[in-house]
Amino acid sequence: MIKKQLSKEDVFKASLAIIKGELVEDTDLLLLLSNDDRLVKLLITWRRVERWLESVNNEQFIDNNDLAWTMTRFDERQWSVLSGVGEREIFNLWRLLAGNRFLYPDGTLNSKIEDYLKDRYNDVIGLQ
Repeated sequence: MIKKQLSKEDVFKASLAIIKGELVEDTDLLLLLSNDDRLVKLLITWRRVERWLESVNNEQFIDNNDLAWTMTRFDERQWSVLSGVGEREIFNLWRLLAGNRFLYPDGTLNSKIEDYLKDRYNDVIGLQ
């Protein structure tokens, strides 16, 4: 039997599907955003941050439920510049956002988070 070696992109896509399947059901988590503008700034700019994939070894593949995040690297300095959030704060705030499934390694956001940000934007510009 011939085993096909999966590309890192295939492994990433499979892991990303698992992560995106873990929906944020607890809407109370949205309160985190209402009390910390740094989180909102990071979410708004996440799509624009340069990201790239790194390969993983077999041990990481077996033991990691967040494999897509393990594979993803991003430019913290660029994210700091884009968002106005201090570079030293980026990593811990990213862990909070990723851990609560607010953002995803492919540059997208959870749909509930997108809705929250649209509502907040409409409030700021005076739309109902």
